[in-house]
Amino acid sequence: MNHKYKIEVPTEQGYNQVLMLNHQNITKLKELLLKGEGTQCIGSYSLRVESDSLSLYKYKKFDGSCYVMSIGDTLRAINDIDYSL
Repeated sequence: MNHKYKIEVPTEQGYNQVLMLNHQNITKLKELLLKGEGTQCIGSYSLRVESDSLSLYKYKKFDGSCYVMSIGDTLRAINDIDYSL
């Protein structure tokens, strides 16, 4: 299935980050979050998990500025997805 689901998570920067991922990539993201550390490119996103935070980087690079989200908030958003669409 190639349908993309919207995952909306508040950032430490004060706004909501929207991730658009298919079911397979959502599974990869959830595994990364549950692992509690690591970096991975998932879909078009460069993601790093460390210190209870998920960081989103631009341009498939893991340095420079990033948007930071809580792992807990991200997991809640994933668990709230309605896959029946």
